[in-house]
Amino acid sequence: MGRVTITVIEEYGNDCFILKCARCEGRGREPSSWGGYTTENCKVCNGKGVVGVRVTGGGPPFVVCQKCEGRGREPSSWGGYTTEPCTACHGVGGQPITGRMTVLE
Repeated sequence: MGRVTITVIEEYGNDCFILKCARCEGRGREPSSWGGYTTENCKVCNGKGVVGVRVTGGGPPFVVCQKCEGRGREPSSWGGYTTEPCTACHGVGGQPITGRMTVLE
C-alpha cells in the first residue's frame, strides 16, 4: 500500500489551513467506482483540488484519518472504499491531533 500524507498547502490566520484534497488527490475531479476519476467536480473540494479547514481548541499537526486511512473516501463493507466522502474527516483525509476541525466552503 502506498504512503498517505496530509499536505498542508498554506496556513492563513486564525487557525485556518489549506490542505490538498485527499478525496480527489488534488485533481479536483470526482473519484469513480472503477478507480479513475469522472469529469464531475469533487464533492469535497468543488473542483479546486484543495480544501480549507479551521481548527478550534487545538491545532496542527494533522494526522491521517484512521477511518479512511487518509483516502478521504468512506470504507466499504467489502474491504475497499466507496465514492462517498469519509464521515469521520469529511473527505479531507486527515484530522488535527487535538481540537475540532471544520471544513470551510
